[in-house]
Amino acid sequence: MTSGDSLVWGNSMASTARKILLAGAALASLTFTQAAQAGGIGIHEQSASGQGMSFAGEGTSSMGLSAMFWNPAAVTQATGLWTESHVAFLFGHTVETALPGSTPLGVPTNSGNISEFAYLPASYVAYQLNPNWYVGLSVNPDFGSGTHPDTPWTGSFYTNEARIKVLDFNPVIGFKLNEQLSIAAGPRILWAFNGKFTQNAGLPPTTTNAGLRNLSDVGYGWSAGLTWKPAPMTEVALGYRSQVRLNSLDGVLQTPPGTPVLGANQFSVRGAATLPDQVSLGLKQRLDSRWTVLGTVEWTNWSVLKSAPFVITSGPFSGVTPATINFLYKDGWFFSAGLEYEWDPRTTLRGGIAYEISPSTDQFRLLGVPDDNRWWFSVGATYKWNERLTTDIGYSFVWLGDSPISYIPGVNPNATGPVTVLANSHSYNNIVAVSLRYKFDPEPRAPLITK
Repeated sequence: MTSGDSLVWGNSMASTARKILLAGAALASLTFTQAAQAGGIGIHEQSASGQGMSFAGEGTSSMGLSAMFWNPAAVTQATGLWTESHVAFLFGHTVETALPGSTPLGVPTNSGNISEFAYLPASYVAYQLNPNWYVGLSVNPDFGSGTHPDTPWTGSFYTNEARIKVLDFNPVIGFKLNEQLSIAAGPRILWAFNGKFTQNAGLPPTTTNAGLRNLSDVGYGWSAGLTWKPAPMTEVALGYRSQVRLNSLDGVLQTPPGTPVLGANQFSVRGAATLPDQVSLGLKQRLDSRWTVLGTVEWTNWSVLKSAPFVITSGPFSGVTPATINFLYKDGWFFSAGLEYEWDPRTTLRGGIAYEISPSTDQFRLLGVPDDNRWWFSVGATYKWNERLTTDIGYSFVWLGDSPISYIPGVNPNATGPVTVLANSHSYNNIVAVSLRYKFDPEPRAPLITK
């Protein structure tokens, strides 16, 4: 093409602008509750198609635009303007039971189900600027936790409610070098809000729900990735999500009435925590016209999240550190394998299995986030209504089983009072995810060359 050539892409600029504004409005309208359903306080539920195969093939085209969460180079799939909306519904079951050796407090020794129903949406939009350049945006709840016992129990002395929500805005720009290799990168803006870590401080009959409340902050990071197709039926996706430092987790610390030494009952506090970076490798190999095998290896640098100290920022006790959340995590790993079967040109069936190595350890497992190694078993399907509209559905059963919890003063740094809590956590989860994918421009357009 000569320097005098130009490209005409069909729709008017005004029409394209309206589409982008509509897609952005849909992304901006997200509201949600959330609970951790991955290692630590991470959330895996970013893709309904991925849910149906235990997230095998992370970042590959089998996940559509939702692959952008793991590999922003997935933005280069788009022809024209594409959008996707995914939502996962988490039905969690976690019951903690105090064991012999716990300090008797005259309250129930069973927490009931501390898991809360969670609604987890994720949205994506991608636009092809020209044959080589692409832009996109993903909005995801990538970290979070939400637990609360049915009634105050023995463990409530240390943790009664644990809650944090994190929303991640990730605009990206992608470049397709050729039909084999695409790359992309972009900044991440993380909004942490509604943080709450409370306890029923004091001995019965005290039921004061003291602790940290209204925690919020904004942090910044980046993501990058590549898609490589070394052969017509082979696809490799490599993605990286950077660490994000939250330096100003501002909120309040509420103490029980008449707290010795501090005297007052509410203080402004500021905390700090580092959210981990992550590397994911997704593989997709078509075996024939119907069968495809997929796999994922994912590493998360959870060991950067050791503790989150909170310092009083005003008044006569400014500079005092009255509260610290000790996560004491180690690195986490996620391994999965899956299969896809093209039943007919409209319908694709899938399934997968995964094993996740938790960053939590038996010695320091948190009462409010009783995470452990887990197995994933998943099935799902995609139905293509027409060239523009596609629906995904996925289901996962996640088994954690029984996990020990040990809060012994002088041994576990989270056991800051005189109470010993030895407990067992029994956990499993059911997750259902659905999506709608819409392509405003489903087919590539041949450029119109003018002289």
